[in-house]
Amino acid sequence: MLKSRTLLVLNIIFIFIFLATGFGYSFDATQLKQFKSTKQCMSCNLSFADLTGGLNLSSVNLSGTNLSGANLDNVNLSSTTWIDGTKCKPGSIRVCNK
Repeated sequence: MLKSRTLLVLNIIFIFIFLATGFGYSFDATQLKQFKSTKQCMSCNLSFADLTGGLNLSSVNLSGTNLSGANLDNVNLSSTTWIDGTKCKPGSIRVCNK
């Protein structure tokens, strides 16, 4: 009985921690809206954002931007300054070719 209660409490704690940290690392909706309209958002949190739809980010500066888990399908990254400060080669689509 004590063992099953302990296991239940540990599971509840694990689920709480998982949910609390998962929501803290997703994109900021205000920053995403700003980015899509101005194409400027250095050091923004765009993690897990959907940037699909043929978005043209050529020559945009993404230095310091968090793009982990972001969907970049069909996004033009030609001559973009990537998150680490390097330039993407012309013809980079979805992936920054350095």
